[in-house]
Amino acid sequence: AADLVVQEIKAAGGQAVADYNSVEDGDRIVQTAINSFGRIDILINNAGILRDKSFINMTEQEWDQVYRVHLYGTYKTTKAAWPHFVKQKSGSIINTSSTVGLYGNFGQANYSSMKAAMLGFTNVLAIEGSKYNIRVNALAPNAGTAMTATILPKELVELFKPDYVAPFVLFLCHNSCKDSGNFYQVGSCWGGRVRRQRSGGYTFPQDENLTIEAVRDKFGVIHNFEDGRAHHVANNAQNVQEYIPQILKLNPPFASKLPSPDTKVVDVLAARNYKFEPTEFTYTQRDVMLYAVGIGASRRDLNIVYELSPDFQTFPTFAFVCMFNSRSNYEQFIPTFNPMMLVHIGQSVEFFREVPTSATLSITHRVVDIIDKPKGIVLITGSRVKDKESDVPICESETTLFIAGIGGFSKAAGYKSPPSADRLRTSLISGKTPESPPDKTVIQKTSPEQAVLYRLLESYNPLHIDPEMAAKGNFKAPILHGLCTLGFSSRHLVNEMAGGDARKLKALKVSFSSPVYPGETIQTNMWIDKSNPNRVLFSAKVIERDIIVIANAFAEFSEPPKFSIAKSNL
Repeated sequence: AADLVVQEIKAAGGQAVADYNSVEDGDRIVQTAINSFGRIDILINNAGILRDKSFINMTEQEWDQVYRVHLYGTYKTTKAAWPHFVKQKSGSIINTSSTVGLYGNFGQANYSSMKAAMLGFTNVLAIEGSKYNIRVNALAPNAGTAMTATILPKELVELFKPDYVAPFVLFLCHNSCKDSGNFYQVGSCWGGRVRRQRSGGYTFPQDENLTIEAVRDKFGVIHNFEDGRAHHVANNAQNVQEYIPQILKLNPPFASKLPSPDTKVVDVLAARNYKFEPTEFTYTQRDVMLYAVGIGASRRDLNIVYELSPDFQTFPTFAFVCMFNSRSNYEQFIPTFNPMMLVHIGQSVEFFREVPTSATLSITHRVVDIIDKPKGIVLITGSRVKDKESDVPICESETTLFIAGIGGFSKAAGYKSPPSADRLRTSLISGKTPESPPDKTVIQKTSPEQAVLYRLLESYNPLHIDPEMAAKGNFKAPILHGLCTLGFSSRHLVNEMAGGDARKLKALKVSFSSPVYPGETIQTNMWIDKSNPNRVLFSAKVIERDIIVIANAFAEFSEPPKFSIAKSNL
């Protein structure tokens, strides 16, 4: 059957390759796609079998056979494709569910259970995939197939042609469709979105005397969908936000025993002690050269943009790209927040050896600290990077984020202040610049398309390209990534203080004080630190607006800098 489908696709002018593995070996199926086409962009989990029998007569084997193909098979193929989607920051997944998963059907307890489970699977992956531009939707097709032909009349199978489903699937996969986390029922030239709904329900008094009779007396209200209060609940955050305040409002004595419903509870020690699994990031010479161009390098910087240069090297801040493209789920330890309220305010790093020009890196992340502030929280995360093949450490970094609107957790009843966090040495050093004129100044204008290029390397955050999203963040236009600004200034430092040899850079620390708009001019001012001859204090500002964008910053080199007293224009 697979060969016939391949022949049909090729006859129509397309490209296709057959794979004969079961979905239980989903990693092999995905690898076939990677070997044949070099990448994977779309995954449609459509494999299915039927083992229909009334529940009382159903064997464990019949249950397990349906589970292995429908649910476990979906997991296996998705698990194999997911890292590719994360790395390329794009992907679309369609999980084929069924109306039987929603409504049930006699004799299909196994099939219905697996199809219902796929809806929960879809919801979670849509949430986790959103930051990587991975869209995940589920579909309940009314279509005649070899499987349904065993249970439906021939005439009905003809009416439910798959031809009426395929266009809907293709649109959901297309980049112009932005939907994710949704469930659609389609077929026979009809399509509709299906969603859950709940009744308005009833809130009982919190007097610890809830009885069976009380539930019986209000059961009509509990399951009433016709009183005008029934509504759709989009996610778990809305779920909690709706019923908890209502309970507390209607039960003041009980509410008085609890922290304010607005108080955000965070277990800082649990976050610090959590052991994230190491992640991997593979890159090539092309990636490091593209990064160099993304931070303003040109043909004058041959040692970082030309692979045949006798001194070819990776500019070390490329390590940030590796870390941010393999980040872990820190969000599990903090309250739900609006991504537009997150600001990158600081970065530090220590380099132990040269960053390879191509490698597979092993990156271990951790939560360094979560600090409560009146207007939000400060989240500090750490990353340690090793060469996977040699197991030799390359660098260690700390990232500091401020998230507005979710502070106050330290005020919660029973909160215990944790001990001081274990911080990176570089993060604790002051980078305050002197008031005297700088020892060296470099000026470079960024390209109006700088953010368009840099976002392909690190973050697909629409804040850096979409004017509407930028406006929601109170910016007049899309802004440059903070790490791109850091890359510009780091290059200025290396060129002027290390003769262009980035391998001499051993540590960096910066605070981001304001964003740069693409097309603006960055001026990096540098001072040799009188207390440490290997250290250079620096700041960066935008000339057009005369505003500091990098402050409290310094760089350490393996040897004292050598430079000429002059202003450089790049």
